[in-house]
Amino acid sequence: MWARSICVSIAAFCNWLFDIIASTSFTLLIRNIGSDSAFFICAALTMVAFVFFFIFLSETKGTSLEDLEKTAKLNKKPATLVSFTVCSNSLFQPTTCEEMQ
Repeated sequence: MWARSICVSIAAFCNWLFDIIASTSFTLLIRNIGSDSAFFICAALTMVAFVFFFIFLSETKGTSLEDLEKTAKLNKKPATLVSFTVCSNSLFQPTTCEEMQ
C-alpha cells in the first residue's frame, strides 16, 4: 500500500498549491482585465484540463487499490492511444517499448 501514502500526499500538496495560485491570480485578473475575461480564461483552462485528463487517464471505477498497485507494478502491456503508444512500467521509472518486449 505504498501508493496510498505517496499519492495522497502529492494530491494534498497539489490541491493546496493550486488553490493558492487560483485565489491570488483570480483577484488580479478581475482587477486588470475584468470579470468576463477572467471567467473566460478559467473556463478555457478547465476545458483544456478536461480534454487532457479524458485522453490520458484510465478509468479506475470499481478497481481496488491493491489491483491498481499490481497493475502499475506488473504492467507489461503498453497503453495505446489513437495514433501513438505510451510505454511505462511505473510512474517513477519510465521505460521504452523495446525494453518491455
